[in-house]
Amino acid sequence: MNLEIESFISLFFIGGGIIGALIVGLLLLFRSEGKRISNYFLGALLLCAALTSLNNFLATSGVYSQFPNLYFLPLSFGFSFAPLFYCFVKSKTIQHYQFGFKDLLHFVLPLLQFAFFLAIGFRSLEFKSWVWRELYGPYLQYIDEGGFVLISLFYLMASRRLIKAQSMNKKWQNELHQWMSRFTRVFSLFIWINAVYTIGDWVSLAYGLNIYNIPYLTIPMDISTILLIYWMIVNAWMYSHQSLIFEGKKKEEGDLDSLLFKLFDTDAIYMNPDLDLNLLSKVIGEPRNKLSKHFSQRSTTFTEFVHEYRVNAFIQLVAEGKLKHFGIEGLSMDVGFNSRATFYRAFKKKMGISPSEYIKNVNE
Repeated sequence: MNLEIESFISLFFIGGGIIGALIVGLLLLFRSEGKRISNYFLGALLLCAALTSLNNFLATSGVYSQFPNLYFLPLSFGFSFAPLFYCFVKSKTIQHYQFGFKDLLHFVLPLLQFAFFLAIGFRSLEFKSWVWRELYGPYLQYIDEGGFVLISLFYLMASRRLIKAQSMNKKWQNELHQWMSRFTRVFSLFIWINAVYTIGDWVSLAYGLNIYNIPYLTIPMDISTILLIYWMIVNAWMYSHQSLIFEGKKKEEGDLDSLLFKLFDTDAIYMNPDLDLNLLSKVIGEPRNKLSKHFSQRSTTFTEFVHEYRVNAFIQLVAEGKLKHFGIEGLSMDVGFNSRATFYRAFKKKMGISPSEYIKNVNE
């Protein structure tokens, strides 16, 4: 397994991407802040990207050639990338979004892809050779390559439509909207590069050539593949640290109470489930320790301050009759709470009774 310097550099960056995607993906899956379902979708996307990159790493480094029994291991999740990203965008743009049965339909093809490799990956070398010779090489390889491009482009276009259709009622939503738009555009660019090489490969094979065997011709493709996973890592890290998405604000005129009133009462920033003290510091243009001290002087904490606004917003939605359409949990998510348990604790602390008891009393 002799590697040229170009291959070694490529493998070095792929290896770094694999490790980075695994770490950030796992952090998102266990992230307690923000909308849980959004964390799960983005975390799963990173993990699928890491495993698929690992599969490419094993092929490029020659490991599969040295150990052919490893061929067809269930490490390829290309069909999952765009559906996961689409569902992530959907969870961030649709106010009352909850994962349901219809969303499972987006993952039928990814599950079929996984089932195919799972059914073959642990079989004998003789069986794998037959599959490659009779099925995958002549037919399924093109379905795999073309399916990845078509599925990705379809879901990325759907993601762009969702983002464009999003109603930006609050000022604080604008930068999050811009970040999602940028993420989608660059993701689409990488897929288009992949599409060009896929079509070029099919055309060259018709003339008995293989563009992947032509020196230097695949360098742009290799670079775009590496950049794609790093682009996912960077944006996932930004999402998990929301203050990196928002531009720093210069301190506005007025005292802290008036600035907080504007952000919470006018812009309803408390409805952002990812709001934390770091993000508030970035948006308001004041140091974190100054904000923390300000809340302490008011005999409260940042968390209690935010929860009070969210509970009041929930009560207002109940009064408007929204409960019958979206339920307790749906409304609690809409006002910024990221879990049922957190909402129930905050509600009972403020109102002295549980949300269910409160609603029962209101309806009597």
